[in-house]
Amino acid sequence: MINVNTTVHMIIDSTTTELDYENAFTQMKEITKKEGHFNILLELNDTDGIMKFKSLGFLSELKWFGLKNLRKYAIVTDIDWVENFISVGNALTPGIGIKV
Repeated sequence: MINVNTTVHMIIDSTTTELDYENAFTQMKEITKKEGHFNILLELNDTDGIMKFKSLGFLSELKWFGLKNLRKYAIVTDIDWVENFISVGNALTPGIGIKV
């Protein structure tokens, strides 16, 4: 079950901007301040948005913040390339199990 009070929802595709990532990160911090953790629901529509994500300057800060405060995450995407993305997910959130 998704708890809307603790979950950040983000759609990542070729139109995703740095501002979209910054807004999601702000939501993560606000939820964590209130609840002590956050969850994230990612809709990945194509890999172009992921490539933008990898080059953002605050990625390191986001990674460490996520490691400390992320409780659960779900990724909704096309099965054709989800196996390739799993390695990225493992790098961002080691120790959190991944199910396909």
